[in-house]
Amino acid sequence: MTQAPLPPHPVWLIAGPVLFFAGIWSVSGPPCATALAVGALGWVLALVPRPLLASKISPWSMVMLSGPAEEITRLGAIWLAAPDLRTAIWLGFGWAAIEAVAGAVSTHGTRRVLRNGGEQAEALRKAIGKQLDRPGLSLAAMSERVGTTSLHLGLTLFLFAGPVWLLPAIAMHSGANLAAVRLAGTGRLLVTQAVVMLLGAGAFVLGLRLNGLL
Repeated sequence: MTQAPLPPHPVWLIAGPVLFFAGIWSVSGPPCATALAVGALGWVLALVPRPLLASKISPWSMVMLSGPAEEITRLGAIWLAAPDLRTAIWLGFGWAAIEAVAGAVSTHGTRRVLRNGGEQAEALRKAIGKQLDRPGLSLAAMSERVGTTSLHLGLTLFLFAGPVWLLPAIAMHSGANLAAVRLAGTGRLLVTQAVVMLLGAGAFVLGLRLNGLL
């Protein structure tokens, strides 16, 4: 009997951030634990309004509000805990890393439900079944995390360069969210991941340039 398809193994979702972790360490030295913790906490705090607003606004409005909520929170975190560029980079990585870990935990839970079977598994499979049948799903999951990690690092560098870059950071973040959601709805997985990767790389390169690193 052929096993029904499952979401990617959680390892694929954290592989990209692990590579970034090694790269940042090799360039800037050991991680700053405080900055990592503040970045992770900032991501959590930026999510707080979502459950409160979920029943009051449309899903599209929620997508568009995510960018401003995260970037305003990120700016506050940088102001509080990132006195230098090295610390800011680790803060940005902490932000991206906790998002990846949360995604990996969620994916693990989904895989467990689907393996156990039953009514809950059937309902879940009906909701996401088409996504599971796409080829290259694991590599797509890894590339998406690489893209989003690049985006979070780039936007952190934007804001470290000065509060004047808050509106461009919000625009880029909201644009990336909107593009990802719209393209994901079309079923074109490779196009979606390519766009996420390009936006993330663009934000990262621009952030480096703003801080004189390129």
